[in-house]
Amino acid sequence: YFSTQGLSVFDCVFVLFDNRFTQTDIATLTNCMRFRIPTYIVRSTVDVHIRNIMYKDGLDGDCDDVTVCESLFPSTCGRFIADTQANV
Repeated sequence: YFSTQGLSVFDCVFVLFDNRFTQTDIATLTNCMRFRIPTYIVRSTVDVHIRNIMYKDGLDGDCDDVTVCESLFPSTCGRFIADTQANV
């Protein structure tokens, strides 16, 4: 995949992922290391994942109470970041 897509000619490579890394992502990162190409790993749909965690913690689907949403957000973000770092 790395060679057929011509990724070795780029100055840097961004790997965008949603929930988990695929074998292609891992192979891309490995080849970038081999060719000394800087890489950046970007997590997509972060807002959706944070909102889903908040709903699992009992937040009402409408979230009319802004104070409740704002109070849950920092701790939920912290959990999301910790989970993401553990997966990467």
